[in-house]
Amino acid sequence: MHRFSMRVLALAAIALLPFAAAQTVTVTDAVGEVIVENVTVDENGLPTTVTLLTIASTLTTTDRAGNTLVEVVTGDGQGDSTTQTIQTIPAADAGGGQGPVGQPGATGTPGAPTPFTYTTTDANGETTAVIATFTPSFATTVIPAQTFQATVLDYSAYTASYVTGQAAQAAQQQQNGALSRTGVWWGPCVSALVGVVGGAVLLMGA
Repeated sequence: MHRFSMRVLALAAIALLPFAAAQTVTVTDAVGEVIVENVTVDENGLPTTVTLLTIASTLTTTDRAGNTLVEVVTGDGQGDSTTQTIQTIPAADAGGGQGPVGQPGATGTPGAPTPFTYTTTDANGETTAVIATFTPSFATTVIPAQTFQATVLDYSAYTASYVTGQAAQAAQQQQNGALSRTGVWWGPCVSALVGVVGGAVLLMGA
């Protein structure tokens, strides 16, 4: 019984030797692809390589129009490479930047005519397919006319007008204060004068 157990353990250890000797490596092929491989060694010491994952290389180029192209390069396993464009980034507009505030933007370029098919019903009630073409266009941009006028003052002219306005306001307040104080004295004087005249009339009438 003891010998049988030892044999089972020995066979299990031998069976696990390939797995114990297995390792994962990463290499790069001739076309720049990153290949993840699993390398195992059998009981005879012979290695076996299994490809687990192939990561295609990505590169960025610029065409003649200035567009940025994002491309993926893959290999066919025979040393030849295949390039596929996965994204095209348009070139930046080298225009004059943002226009004046309130001015409509530049009219865009209409797209190409697009054919499409729609269904309709004829006089007999039958459904028919009609092929038509949609041609996009943009309305003409109308720039509104400016109806107001304005003058840009220098800083010194602005401060001078501000000081003049402050002085005029102070003078007006001072004049209003003098008039209000004069009104305070006129009221009692007129009342006293009316009282004296009224008393004199009463005495003369008596």
